[in-house]
Amino acid sequence: MWAISLFAPYKAAGLDGIFPALLHTGLETIIEPLIRIFRACIALGYVPTAWRTSRVAFVPKPGRSDYSQAKAFRPISLTSFLLKTFERLIDRYIRDSVLSVHPLQKNQHAYQAGRSTETALHSLVTKIERTLERQEYALGVFLDIEGAFDNASVQSLQSFTL
Repeated sequence: MWAISLFAPYKAAGLDGIFPALLHTGLETIIEPLIRIFRACIALGYVPTAWRTSRVAFVPKPGRSDYSQAKAFRPISLTSFLLKTFERLIDRYIRDSVLSVHPLQKNQHAYQAGRSTETALHSLVTKIERTLERQEYALGVFLDIEGAFDNASVQSLQSFTL
């Protein structure tokens, strides 16, 4: 009930056509079957195909002078709110149960409240500054693979899924 109640009622639905207002209205009727479905998904390690399918809308990025390149658009995936509900429940379980017993490593900046790419960069800059103050050497290796997935062949991506 908690996970569903967080959705704004008239957000755009995924391909299944189920939008949050429908879930809010029928929640008392569907909650028990939905719990059984979610538990079965976990037990079987399976997510229904309809939930894994999304509708993608390409929204133009503002301020671009040329919209002939794919990079000029931001893809917005409209996925099933049943999947989003399931994801919220799993995320809450991970945060409240698993991570309270087995916390993430202190240098992990993703998936932690108050941590981001900014805090990761701040940590790196601090380490470099300390090294320079001690008149030591600092070696940094940075890799930026722009468009890696856009330019990868289908065959090369499929070889990783075997």
